[in-house]
Amino acid sequence: MMFTVLGSGGFIGGQLVDALEAIDRAAVYAPLPKDRADISDEIFDRDLGHVFYCIGLTADFRSRPLDTVKAHVCLLRRLLDRGRFESLTYLSSTRVYEGAATTDESTILQVDPTNPGQL
Repeated sequence: MMFTVLGSGGFIGGQLVDALEAIDRAAVYAPLPKDRADISDEIFDRDLGHVFYCIGLTADFRSRPLDTVKAHVCLLRRLLDRGRFESLTYLSSTRVYEGAATTDESTILQVDPTNPGQL
């Protein structure tokens, strides 16, 4: 099986690469672009197999709102538009359930657009 890990230079992506490489018969492609929060155009020239999208900003996202949107939304959109893959799993360290009563899939998420911590 072919796996592609985007964001493999970060903690989550790096741990995932290690786990996937331990699986017998798993081929792992983990490109590391010069800018950790970007996708190189070369990935659009190949079949990516099962993609894990781990790109994102964590600690400094409040002070870099445009970079945060680029990493969590814009780059993902490019991949959805141009990528050739069998499946895509989006792994995020964002706090989408912060303040919610539960963390199940049916939870209604409330966002305060004036709170930079909820970007």
